[in-house]
Amino acid sequence: MRAWEHWTPENAVVVELPDGSLVQITTEVIMPFDGQTVTFTHRFGGKHPSLPQVSRSTLRFLETDALSSLLGNAGLRIEQQFGGFDGSPLGPSSPEIITFATR
Repeated sequence: MRAWEHWTPENAVVVELPDGSLVQITTEVIMPFDGQTVTFTHRFGGKHPSLPQVSRSTLRFLETDALSSLLGNAGLRIEQQFGGFDGSPLGPSSPEIITFATR
């Protein structure tokens, strides 16, 4: 789904914290997708006392077969897989690979 292509300052979101304060979250790719990983920052801004903050992360994106292989090599067996956090079936256009695995 190449979600990182939408991680731009123009696509910032605003969320409301339990205390009612608003936080703007801006995501920006700082090291482009190299075929497996993408590195990005989240910038958190607003009037909350803990802000501003910056978080830098790197995510590794795997195809279903590669994920299954890594889990198998780690001694894990896939119990269930879903294509999204809503429990939708896993398919070629799924935005996520949600996996439940056991030993």
